[in-house]
Amino acid sequence: MSSEIKISMTSFTDFSLTTDSRKLNKVREIKNRARSTYTPATDYWKQLREEIVNINKNKLSLEHLKNLSNTIDPKKRSNYIKAINGYIKFFKKYLKDDFTFFAPKKDLWNYDTLSINVNPELGFVIDKKLYLIKLYFKEATTSAEIILNKTRAEEIAYLMWTTLSDFYKNKNVSMCFLNVSKGQLVIPEFDKNDQKIVLSVSAKSFINYWNQC
Repeated sequence: MSSEIKISMTSFTDFSLTTDSRKLNKVREIKNRARSTYTPATDYWKQLREEIVNINKNKLSLEHLKNLSNTIDPKKRSNYIKAINGYIKFFKKYLKDDFTFFAPKKDLWNYDTLSINVNPELGFVIDKKLYLIKLYFKEATTSAEIILNKTRAEEIAYLMWTTLSDFYKNKNVSMCFLNVSKGQLVIPEFDKNDQKIVLSVSAKSFINYWNQC
């Protein structure tokens, strides 16, 4: 029997967005990372991810985010500044008026031996509608092969929906991605029946790659 495969939502998103010709290398990369012991020092975006949650949770000014770039490793500074500016762009477009922050629910999505930690970082109520938002930073530091757009994000939005929607029954909720460096909020529309098939095929493909590499 194959052992359980535990990966992050970001890792599965990378796999989903990667072109078929590069999926094997992407799974190898994810598998090698999974074998390594996690340390905050190797989590490239940890400080920014946590500070974005912090300023919204505690209603702090955007200056706290701007100041973060002065405290991080100089090697990461240019990417951090780009991402911070992108988040500020998003904030001014979508959150400049009244909004309420809430901590989104998190849960595991399981398929055969694969277990994915589904964990959007941000929750906002805007005009009585709920938005669950997964922060996506990867375009700033990875190949152009991984591009997040509305169509390509449908599968992962469905992953969020099928895992978390029971927590928000009878509520108007959208599953979203924030392409942080671009300040672009991606809100995919998807056919649940179609994406259920797409997600199961993608999960099966990931497992097959994992077991053979």
